[in-house]
Parts: sequence; structure tokens; C-alpha cells
Amino acid sequence: FKYNETLSLIEKLEKEEKAIVIRPKESLNIGNLERNDKRIKEIYEMGYKDGVEYIDRIKKFIGVS
Repeated sequence: FKYNETLSLIEKLEKEEKAIVIRPKESLNIGNLERNDKRIKEIYEMGYKDGVEYIDRIKKFIGVS
């Protein structure tokens, strides 16, 4: 119940441009207990790349040039 409320709030804040939400562009298809080091590294690198793409947007959001 709280989870869905939280998702709704996050979506609302994002639409109002009061929050930046950084999420994977594609489904990760990874479990909580993933043990495959190669797969974990792939997911990490995907997240890093996605995060880097947000840098300019984050700087603008917090008022840093």
C-alpha cells in the first residue's frame, strides 16, 4: 500500500519538475540474489552510463552551472 502511494508521489513530483528520477532505461532482469559477477558488472555499467547522462540535468535542477 505505501509502495504504490510512494510511486504516485514520485511520479507527481517528477511531472511538476520538483524531482529528478533516475531509473534504468530498460528492464534489468536481475534478482536480489544475483551471483553472476559478469551480469552484476553489466548492470553496474548500465546504471553508471544512465547516471552520467543525467549530470547536466541535475546541475540545472540544483542551480549549478
